[in-house]
Amino acid sequence: MKLFLRSFSFLGIVFSLLVGGLGLYALNNTKTSFSNDNNTLFLSNPIETYIEQGEFVRFDEAGLKKEQLFLDSAYHLKEHAITHIIHPKLIQHKSDREISLSAKLAKAMHLGSNGPIQKIVFSDDVRVNSAPFELATSTLTYLPDVALAKTDALIDISSNNLHIQAKGMTIHLHSGKMELLNQVRSQYEFDSI
Repeated sequence: MKLFLRSFSFLGIVFSLLVGGLGLYALNNTKTSFSNDNNTLFLSNPIETYIEQGEFVRFDEAGLKKEQLFLDSAYHLKEHAITHIIHPKLIQHKSDREISLSAKLAKAMHLGSNGPIQKIVFSDDVRVNSAPFELATSTLTYLPDVALAKTDALIDISSNNLHIQAKGMTIHLHSGKMELLNQVRSQYEFDSI
């Protein structure tokens, strides 16, 4: 669980860097390869920053991979307070273990158009994997200022013999405390003899 919590604190730093200027491509005109549904929005607010097939890596003091962030693409429209991220996946390496957080989409919401990140909302097939468990939910909100991750959605936590379901969850990252909020159900299966 502590690995899970530490990955969230780095996540805020990475997304701040992402929006703050680590863009691989800075485009000052409209990106034409997006779907027709979004073309009106792009015409009125051109893309300020666009990243494609991004991989960001941090190393520890010994030169070993510490954390990796992969994304298919990300874009930030001029004068908007949201950075849209497609298929983010964060992997944190610790000795012989790793933890990953992935989703189909994420939105980093800023204070103003280029200000600090207020929250990051991961959505669509959110998964946290860390041996021996996997957590799945539809949406997860991370608040970097107060080191809190939360959801009101249904969550499933599973491992080999244990399955826990709850409606809503809060994780206090400083203390490492996870609260399952409502309708908590669990099932444990003993190994068959």
